[in-house]
Amino acid sequence: MNQGPVIRFPTREEEKARLQDVLKKLKANADEHYGAVVLALPALSRLAEVLTVRSGQPYKLRSLLYSMWNGKPASLGEIVCFDWQIKKDLCAVMLAFGHNELFYTEIENAVRSVGQWDWFLEEWENIELMEVCVNKVKRGEQ
Repeated sequence: MNQGPVIRFPTREEEKARLQDVLKKLKANADEHYGAVVLALPALSRLAEVLTVRSGQPYKLRSLLYSMWNGKPASLGEIVCFDWQIKKDLCAVMLAFGHNELFYTEIENAVRSVGQWDWFLEEWENIELMEVCVNKVKRGEQ
């Protein structure tokens, strides 16, 4: 006689323990994400101050922040040229971005607070990388 695989269903205690473990991990992730926000909010303010100067770094930073805010493609390779503090601050913001306390509005507010909102929006007109991405899609590349 041919027998199929033995299926074992977990007990209620095992299900409850598994659920508790999942909830514990979710809480730890939420706490860690909130901790990232605590570090990122002052970092975002410092990055907004960088945008007030017109040199290479602010243009590259604007491109990356605009990409987070708008979804326009940007090259993370730009990070290589940043001063150490800008790198750390940008990484902190990227890590926390998406939390309900650091999302689109917070980027907009930070940029507006230093009077750079109009200049920030000019990044839309920088279409060089956008054209590269569109051409890749047309060719079927990812």
